[in-house]
Amino acid sequence: MTNTSQQSSSAPASQPARPPSRLSHYLRAHLSKYLLGALMLGTFQLAMNRIDWLSKQAIDGIFHSAEGVTASAMRPALWMLALAVVAFITRVASRLFMFNAGRDVEYTLRAELLARLHQVGMAFYRTLSAGEIMSRATNDLTQIRLLAGFGVMNVINVLFALGSALQIMVSISGRLTLVSLATLPLLMVIFPAEAIWPALSVIVTMALLSVRSPGITIDPA
Repeated sequence: MTNTSQQSSSAPASQPARPPSRLSHYLRAHLSKYLLGALMLGTFQLAMNRIDWLSKQAIDGIFHSAEGVTASAMRPALWMLALAVVAFITRVASRLFMFNAGRDVEYTLRAELLARLHQVGMAFYRTLSAGEIMSRATNDLTQIRLLAGFGVMNVINVLFALGSALQIMVSISGRLTLVSLATLPLLMVIFPAEAIWPALSVIVTMALLSVRSPGITIDPA
């Protein structure tokens, strides 16, 4: 009996479990919100894509239809109005899902950081200043919230927007799309990485303008 009590008293105390060290663990915990946000972003980009084509259809109908200005433009205009309402709702909903997921990640990390600070001994506080601890607890976690919310949303939105723009460009002229994208590898070699996104934005803008402007016609031949 005495040996058992001595062995139990000499056994080392169990250490508290360390929190996960990878951010992906916290992102996966809110995967459902990210998926719903991505669905809203996809619906938003689809609605904007259809509005672009309906704008082209309405303008072409005004200038080329024999039915009259009102009859040729009324139906596309009504569809554009309905799609604009859908785009507004899904854009707001996507931000609610994505931003709330980022806030939930920040809340979980703050709680785990506080619990960890309560567990460490005095030697930790003698080696790390109070200002650095406060900086980690405020500024760093704020940046993580922006990364988990705004950053993830922007990555998904850029992918959907690029796919929508490429669909418009290929529908107008596949050959012109290839010529436009053929310069991107050269730009990546000559210019730094931050010059690529402005180039892509110019290509996307030209594609949208070509759809919306009735005076621009591109011959695929």
